[in-house]
Amino acid sequence: MKALGQIDSARWYHGGPSKAAKCGWILPADVAGIREKNPFSRTYQADCVFVTTDIDLAIQFAAKVAKKGGAVFEVQPVGELELDAGHAIDGEGEAYTCDRARIIRKANVPGKALKRARKKWTEVACEMLREGVFDETGEAAEERICQVAEQLAERRVARAN
Repeated sequence: MKALGQIDSARWYHGGPSKAAKCGWILPADVAGIREKNPFSRTYQADCVFVTTDIDLAIQFAAKVAKKGGAVFEVQPVGELELDAGHAIDGEGEAYTCDRARIIRKANVPGKALKRARKKWTEVACEMLREGVFDETGEAAEERICQVAEQLAERRVARAN
């Protein structure tokens, strides 16, 4: 856990859909009108924005966006920052919530980093297919992958609480 002084002076990132960046701001899903479009909508608070000081964690969240629509932004959080331990991936990185975040710039993330993170998610999906978790293909498979990933995220959040 970082000391408050380190958090205040840190670089902040948000990883998610590139379309979420409306008018220079990252807004809560409810405000931006994208809650229904997010396959993980039941596992996160739609009334706040998630930020992190760990660019690798932001890259992982950006990689979860379907059809390569993810991006990482360097942001300035607005409002009170609260630690959100339930959204660290594999216990790595720290995620925080805030009211909204002002976009400073799109982060310079090498395409290879997003590609590797997407490959990791794809490998998980392929493993699910091999194990018979689901047998859909195409868009149906993508939707099912998101549903299963959402269920796993719900379990992670429940364990954190």
